[in-house]
Amino acid sequence: MRDLKKTMEGDMAIVSLEGRLQIDDTDQIETTLSELIRSPCKRIIVDLSQATYICSSALGVLIAAKKGMMRSEGELRLVATDGDIKELFRMTMLDKLFRVFGTVEEARNSFHG
Repeated sequence: MRDLKKTMEGDMAIVSLEGRLQIDDTDQIETTLSELIRSPCKRIIVDLSQATYICSSALGVLIAAKKGMMRSEGELRLVATDGDIKELFRMTMLDKLFRVFGTVEEARNSFHG
């Protein structure tokens, strides 16, 4: 993974992940998302628009974060633009678990609608 950025906007966090998300990156991603789930944050957007690959371990971290947010009555959205990543979510049927958007703005607006 080239970079992980966390931006707070009120009770919403945007976590941007860039590059190849591999098994060596999962601890950092999991730590960041777990801290947000335990915080007053009720809305998380995971921005994968700059990601080029997601390993199965990173998918597991995203699934666990989604479940954690559901338990805390929060919401988690994904942003994905890479065709292979979008296809991965479709093939694994994770597009049924996650709401996936094309832009951060679309994901942000979905919380209000």
